[in-house]
Amino acid sequence: MRNINLLLPKLIIVLVFLIGSHSWSQSVRTSVDYGNLKSRNIIQLETVNAADSVLIYSKRFVEIYLKQTDIKEQLKLKRYSKIDSALLTVLNAKKKTINIIDQNFSYSTKEADSIRFARKLESLIEEDAINQIIESVGFDLILAGKFSLYSLPERKFLKSGIRGGKVKGRLGNRWYVLSLPGSSNFMQLQRDSENKCQNST
Repeated sequence: MRNINLLLPKLIIVLVFLIGSHSWSQSVRTSVDYGNLKSRNIIQLETVNAADSVLIYSKRFVEIYLKQTDIKEQLKLKRYSKIDSALLTVLNAKKKTINIIDQNFSYSTKEADSIRFARKLESLIEEDAINQIIESVGFDLILAGKFSLYSLPERKFLKSGIRGGKVKGRLGNRWYVLSLPGSSNFMQLQRDSENKCQNST
């Protein structure tokens, strides 16, 4: 009995550790609870570098660099719509760099075409569908810290000062907004209590 009493505290510590580790793993693997997002600093946990195969998502104020491997892992969660097949087709082509210009939420089609011409970028098949899905996937990866962010106004990569915050619209809509240092918003999602989101700018 005495030996059991001595081992009991150690067993409790081990159980707490295992439960905590399982919970952390589940939180990484499950989808974002949009209804309960809190205002916070967005911490960059991974840096996208030249050795990585990347997807560059160009918005009005920023270029978001995402690892293609991270995007594929995120798509495995099956929380996105059926249009993710268009994005998977592009990822499976195994290009070193994929460029997506946000013509749904940041630029008009005319502006996007002008950017493609200036940068000599090719148009992608089903680019509109890819644009829709990468907005949601990119948002989740940013919240998870798996991104690099290039500020177009400052012409440099940002490693700090990125904020996520809750905003309430005039009609009672709830938004979660990502902003640059200086409060320029570059991405936002409409939140609801059912863990759904709607992209907008």
